[in-house]
Amino acid sequence: MICIISRTEGQGHGAEIVLEELLRAWTYPKTKLLIVSPPNSRILKVAEELGYENIPLIIKKEKILINIIYILKLKPYLKKIKLIHAWQAKSYEIGYFLSKLLNVPLYVTLHDHPLSNIYVWKKQKIIRFVANRSQKVVCVSNAVKVECQNAGYRNNLIVINNGLKNSLKNSIIKKNNYTRIRIGFLGMYAVWKGFDIVANYIEDLSTAENLEWHLYGTIHKNYLDVSEMLKNKYFGKVFFHGDKHSSQIFSNIDLLLHCSVSFDSYPTVLLEAARAGIPVIASNLGGASEIVLHNITGYLFNPKNPEIAKEYIKKLLESAKLRDEMGTNAKKHFESDLTVEMMVRKYHELWVSND
Repeated sequence: MICIISRTEGQGHGAEIVLEELLRAWTYPKTKLLIVSPPNSRILKVAEELGYENIPLIIKKEKILINIIYILKLKPYLKKIKLIHAWQAKSYEIGYFLSKLLNVPLYVTLHDHPLSNIYVWKKQKIIRFVANRSQKVVCVSNAVKVECQNAGYRNNLIVINNGLKNSLKNSIIKKNNYTRIRIGFLGMYAVWKGFDIVANYIEDLSTAENLEWHLYGTIHKNYLDVSEMLKNKYFGKVFFHGDKHSSQIFSNIDLLLHCSVSFDSYPTVLLEAARAGIPVIASNLGGASEIVLHNITGYLFNPKNPEIAKEYIKKLLESAKLRDEMGTNAKKHFESDLTVEMMVRKYHELWVSND
């Protein structure tokens, strides 16, 4: 039995979306999965829904002794475990402790840059310490693998790209019969997602009559004033939708902007766009180039030179044929290279290779 630990509470983000996809697509009944995750988490709810064995993970922040006592109490429930897999960096410490307690191998997945500023320096050292003592480190992109090597990770680094279910399989991508082109952006919740760039595009392209902007995610506090200004100044052309399900988002846009100004390991939003047959204009920082085929399924640009992306927007606005071609190419690329089935097969091969 494989024990997957996901410490993320609530809905989570890309890493949790991908783990849910893996659990829903798992087709290897002889390789049993045990899910350990917080009671209020997306992952535990999915595990319960799908009938996986599961254990609620009740961990208190900064309460090391209490957490150790709790983990010790888990030991009787983990006797059948042959391998532990820590799904995100925040799960590494628990995974490492349990692997030592049970004397079983530890595998980890790294979804972020190893020196990401979302982790304090102490946490970065802990992540590297655990990774260098695990049997396998799964990097979600070649870009992450290269950065791990540069950061002093010396252990067995392998790449397994994240994948998504082909929920639109055998269906026809809906064409937009609307007179305006709808550009989507899904990064309102974080400064590093590049809304500053998007806001400038909205201003610079304000005279385009055939254009609408649809912006998603909880608005970061830094953007409350500017978002209110844009909504009022360009009423009927700029829309802030908050958090929505991906199916609602990608049925409501014709083009996706991805403007991350920092390393973005393997952006799930780009997988979702490809699945929906939506062309993209994407920042090239991180693993985007492993999803977006430049000039074929969309365009890549360096966010330090945002003017080039504005030219790409204009090019796609002017040509319905180009948008359709790129969208069709994106859908084909997804079906051949980016599906969850490929990810599931590779994780299964990884885990059974330990037997």
